Amino acid sequence: MTSTQAIAPSVSESSNCSSSPGRVQRLPLALLYAAIENFPDGLLILSAAGDILHKNRCASRLMQQFNDRCQPVRALPQRVWNICRTLQTRLSADPDGSLILEEKLSDVSERDIRVRVQWLDPATYATPCFIITLEDCQRSAACTARSEAQRYGFTPRETEVWQLRQSHLTYRQIAARLHISIDTVKKHVTNVNAKRSQAVWGDGVMG
Repeated sequence: MTSTQAIAPSVSESSNCSSSPGRVQRLPLALLYAAIENFPDGLLILSAAGDILHKNRCASRLMQQFNDRCQPVRALPQRVWNICRTLQTRLSADPDGSLILEEKLSDVSERDIRVRVQWLDPATYATPCFIITLEDCQRSAACTARSEAQRYGFTPRETEVWQLRQSHLTYRQIAARLHISIDTVKKHVTNVNAKRSQAVWGDGVMG
C-alpha cells in the first residue's frame, strides 16, 4: 500500500471561473452529474461510517467484480473499506496530514483493480467523507496498448501481446492466452520494443 501527499483546492480556486471580480460561476448539477457518471474510472463517495453516498456506473460494475457470493451485490467490498480504515488510523496519528492511500487488489476474476482513497477534510468541506477511485488495470493497459499501437505501427498481434505484457502477464501466460508459442511471444515483444526504440530515436534526431 502506498501513500502520496494530496493538495485539495479551495472552493474559490475550484469554482471561481468568472472574469468578474466577486462572482462565482457554478457548474450546472446536470453537467457535474454527467461528468461523474462518464468518468473512466469507478468513483465512490463514502461517509465516515462507510455508507455509500454516491457511486458512478463504473464503480457499480467494479464493485460487483469485487464482491463474492457471500456479500450483497451493492455492498462496499470489505477490502476497500479496510483501506479506508487504514487511512483513518494514519490521519488520527497525523491529523494535519493530507494523504492518498493506493493499493492494487484482485477481483474474483483475478483482474487487478487499483484502489485510491482520499479523505476530504471536514475543515475544508461541509461533509467529511472518503473519495475512492477504482481503476481497472486491464482496461488501462488495453488503452495504453491501443494508443502505442497507433503511434508506433504495431500489427494486430503485436498489439494483443503488448496489451497482455502491460498487464504484467509472463511470456508463458501470454502464449497460453493467445494459443501461440513462447518463442512467438518473445518475437512479438522484440518487434514492439524495436518499433518503440526506433520512434524514440527518430524523435530525438528530429528534435
